[in-house]
Amino acid sequence: MTANNLLRLWASICSNLDGDTTNVLSHLLPSFDKTIIINPNGIETIYLNYLKKINISQKSFALPPTPTDFGNDKVVATFIMDLPKIKKLKKWVLSRIIEKTNKEPSFNLSAVVVTCAYVWACLIKALGGDSLREQLAIPIDCRTRLDPALPEAYFGNCLMVSFTAMNNNDLVGKDGIVVAAEVIGKAIHTIAKSVFDGSENLLANLISLRSEASCDCWFTKAKGL
Repeated sequence: MTANNLLRLWASICSNLDGDTTNVLSHLLPSFDKTIIINPNGIETIYLNYLKKINISQKSFALPPTPTDFGNDKVVATFIMDLPKIKKLKKWVLSRIIEKTNKEPSFNLSAVVVTCAYVWACLIKALGGDSLREQLAIPIDCRTRLDPALPEAYFGNCLMVSFTAMNNNDLVGKDGIVVAAEVIGKAIHTIAKSVFDGSENLLANLISLRSEASCDCWFTKAKGL
């Protein structure tokens, strides 16, 4: 979000070099005020103490060497989920949920929810493996979810992560996409209601997720989530 806002600001200024950029600047100029974030859980201190405990150093941020040998069993492909396909997928998932529960889902069955569920289930099927549990982490932009909400041009990350987990057999089963959509939708619904709930454990959960053998996937938040 911050990078996108900076690019928009730069483009707007360049396109108005011969005119008045006052209105452009007032709308897109980055906001650096961190005091507007009301943090009831003291997570800044918790995060700093946790980073000290796991010995973060300059080496922790070193980029890994670029691989030169990709092997012969690697495939690169692009899959496009256009709007008609997403609508069809949403309609099918909704019908399956109603068929199972006899009621509408309590969460927002958004395009992001069904797309994440579809990609997650397909990815785990393609990877195979013998993991008993599969985990998914979804970063969520919290600018508009705080009270008061942050300015659109707030400079810096304002993310929370929604963690979900499923049994491998359920995810790769007949209704894997449907069950995944329910798990993801409920997790996002929960964090959207109370952004800071569980925030003090975020770093510990991320470290735990990365250290386990199960696959973890990351999806960025789309507009309209």
